Amino acid sequence: MPRAVDAREERNRRLTLIALLAIVAGGALLRLYCLGLRGFNDEAARWTFASLDWVNFWKEIWRGELNMAFYYILLRGWMAFGDSEWILRSLSVLLGVAALPALYFLGRQLFGRQVGLVSCALLAAHTFHIRYSQEARGYSLLTLLVILSTYFFVRAIESADQKKFWAAYVITSALACYSHFFAFLVLIAQWLALGIAKLHEIGFRKILVVLLSFLLLTAPIAVFFISQRHTQVRVQLHWIPRPTRGALVGFLYFFTGDFGNIMLGFYTALAFFSLAPLRRRAANEPAAAQENWQIRLIASWLALPIALLMGASYFKPLFQTRYLLMCLPALMLLAAIGLVKLSRLSLPWRRIAVVLFIAMLALSLAGTRKQYRSAVLARSSYRPMTQYILAHSEKRDAIVFFPSPNYLPFRYYAHRQVAATENDSLPQIVFPAFTDVPPGEPVAPNKHDIRKAVADRTRAWVVLNSKNSSHQKFREQSGRAIDDALAAENFEVKERTKFPGQPRLIATLYVKKQPPVSPEAPVGESLEKPLR
Repeated sequence: MPRAVDAREERNRRLTLIALLAIVAGGALLRLYCLGLRGFNDEAARWTFASLDWVNFWKEIWRGELNMAFYYILLRGWMAFGDSEWILRSLSVLLGVAALPALYFLGRQLFGRQVGLVSCALLAAHTFHIRYSQEARGYSLLTLLVILSTYFFVRAIESADQKKFWAAYVITSALACYSHFFAFLVLIAQWLALGIAKLHEIGFRKILVVLLSFLLLTAPIAVFFISQRHTQVRVQLHWIPRPTRGALVGFLYFFTGDFGNIMLGFYTALAFFSLAPLRRRAANEPAAAQENWQIRLIASWLALPIALLMGASYFKPLFQTRYLLMCLPALMLLAAIGLVKLSRLSLPWRRIAVVLFIAMLALSLAGTRKQYRSAVLARSSYRPMTQYILAHSEKRDAIVFFPSPNYLPFRYYAHRQVAATENDSLPQIVFPAFTDVPPGEPVAPNKHDIRKAVADRTRAWVVLNSKNSSHQKFREQSGRAIDDALAAENFEVKERTKFPGQPRLIATLYVKKQPPVSPEAPVGESLEKPLR
């Protein structure tokens, strides 16, 4: 009999491994598909930081980008393979795929193999996770580190050999905070989920050592804020609008698979079903108490960061959908717990659970298909705009961008095209000045500075982002300031070109007017050389 049990267990392990490998492979394919189709917009800022020399890199990190420092360090190393859109994004793909087995091991540690596999499969097909595993940003890294932090947190509490797991927990938690400051919210949720009994079980001394170790590793973040450099963070978050009912509903749809009320209903029902033990079991039973704190951990991980960011946003807008990708694994775990519990009720319920699981995967893939389709439709306008300007530019051309962050994708595509064609007629960016402001920070054009920058030029390009926004009045005023500065320097419009795609860009070429020929000048001569 023991041999039969061992043989069955070994077979189950092999089947689990095969299923896990199949899920990871499928998740990788979903994240690699259409990877290079979208052009760079805001992602160009990541390349800008990562390509700086080390001195300026650390200067800019400390100036306002400590929030994603760990991602930038990884990206610098990854750029050894190249700096095409596909290669830069493939780092996020790798990190997103790594989150799948990490979630399986966390689910298995807490609730068993079935929960681990189901949660892994749901995350593999989830459009929200796929979307941000295909961007050159640090959110897939943040999600992976939060999963690992939670896994080591659980192992440290439940394992006899605690020291190595506490050390791993401190390190992964600190790295998560250097990937995004909001990781602190998940760490708070972890400890709040323990309750008084678990805290006593861990012991005050051990908690103090863990806390001090973590604070030591994250001390630069505290210094960053104390030294008033957090004003840079406030500036970078200025664009986030106050949350509205429509924005919250849109977040809930995207968070649950981007398929409207159907998926929202599935995930909500399964989450409530998985939370049932918290309501009906006595906490003084050892088995019930163990399950209670594990479910509390996942529920806190899901709910606390969302609630805190929503509440804070009524005073200072902080609620942004992609910031909460780090909470998605918790939702996958709750849904997996609900599906597994449902399958154990009876044979009819098992069939219902299987059908529901397949339906959720199918609808998630349908939501992902919508993302692929939007990638086809929303091709970046920066790539053709850059190609056009470089093809029609001359030496000593000036170029002005507004809003100012628009120069980042131009610099990226210009770098790529110049490297490929050895074109030496790259216009000089006169606004914004790259050395004067952190990359990506919006800056209002100064009429005097623009006049000074183009005074000795004969041609100037102006690239405007014409998309509608709540700051349209500010955009119009800034556009007029640029026009007035060029008019004051005797420039006139020679051509204006619109570029379809996302965003809508307008590139205008201004040429300086020729002064009239002096009557005293000999026939056939002018006071200035004609335009080339």
